Amino acid sequence: MGDSQHRVASIGLGSMGLPIAAHIAKGGYDVSGYDISPERRKLADEQGVKSAPTIAEAVKGADIIITMLYNGEIIESVLTGEGGILAHIEPGALVVDTSTISPEDSARFAKMIEDKGCRYLRAPVSGTVYLAEAGTLSVFASGRKEDYDMVLPVLEHMSMSRNYVGEDEAARVIKLVINMLVMSATNTLGEAIRFGEQWGMSREVLVDAVNNSIVGSRHYQSRAEGLKSKKYTNAGPVVMGYKDLKMVLANAEANGYELPIHSFVGRNMQELVDNGRGDQEVSALAEYPLEDEAGSVLPSFGGDECAAEIIAADDERYAVMMAGDREKLDAFFSPDLTYTHTNGYTQSKDEFLASQTSGEVKYISLDRESIDVSCCGNVALAQGTVRIDVDVAGENRKLHNRYLAVWEKHQGNWRMRAWASTAVESAEL
Repeated sequence: MGDSQHRVASIGLGSMGLPIAAHIAKGGYDVSGYDISPERRKLADEQGVKSAPTIAEAVKGADIIITMLYNGEIIESVLTGEGGILAHIEPGALVVDTSTISPEDSARFAKMIEDKGCRYLRAPVSGTVYLAEAGTLSVFASGRKEDYDMVLPVLEHMSMSRNYVGEDEAARVIKLVINMLVMSATNTLGEAIRFGEQWGMSREVLVDAVNNSIVGSRHYQSRAEGLKSKKYTNAGPVVMGYKDLKMVLANAEANGYELPIHSFVGRNMQELVDNGRGDQEVSALAEYPLEDEAGSVLPSFGGDECAAEIIAADDERYAVMMAGDREKLDAFFSPDLTYTHTNGYTQSKDEFLASQTSGEVKYISLDRESIDVSCCGNVALAQGTVRIDVDVAGENRKLHNRYLAVWEKHQGNWRMRAWASTAVESAEL
């Protein structure tokens, strides 16, 4: 039985929040709950959770408040809105958020709650609706250790495993790391299955072989039926995973580091959502590569805005090359640049810049005929044709080349990582 000294409020009685609250109530705790949906409140009453008509009524007298909500925006409105938690919270109460939100949002909420003289524990859960209903979720918690120890008996009633992982936002980071691997591992498995299918292997045999090998995992095992049959439940749907992955990709973009694999996975998840498959379990990501009805590869993740940025950077690069300004030209290339000319001669960045600014190379005209850009997060491929009129060591050359360029985004700026070209005549043989 639960400790009668604790009264628990549960805010958010959705498909995850209600079973969490119900298991805690079954453990003997006095649990009141609120959800914006009257239907969910009615279900709560039927499962031993005392429904409240308002947040204020739900949190009245509660020393533990558990929130399970869709995203940071909703949590902020529940915390700070008129009639919200912070307007009615008991002094010294502990807010335990089990949602999956960004570390940045979580840090802001911590300050809001602590400024009210209350406490905050980050306790995101890992698992599906089915695991929530079974009371076998996994919990990762961070914050003050004494707060975790106090609420641990409550958490035991709605989870199979509990892990205290440190202070501040550690639990938020770990939850997103796990979700990243769930998404990318599923997409990678799809690629491996595709290889096996090309050799006449069935999905059933391939999935079982993987699960019986060193790379087998609880994730693959729990998704085995969907992976084999392509018949998916709605447990752990794509749309929820994509919500979390977008947080990760936004952080990478804001802080100037690259996650090209997860950018690719994000592209595929976006396509599933766009095609009305966002409510299917993440196993749907194992259909690789995703293709549209015409059989062509999916459109790029990043879209028109990314392509426009690449084209603008390429235009400016050509202008600077015409001017022979080494200092400005330096900013357009990655330190790891590999530049391969039509004759197969390859230069490093320093070698290429030296040739452009030594006076040996003098451009008369650079006319790009075409460019087609494909973006995948912070990486982009550009291909097309260009006509070049150039003097090299006093010899005039008129070139008509097909090119392929790799661009990467670093600290908000696109830089060329690789260039390779061949004569149009050769390319079209």
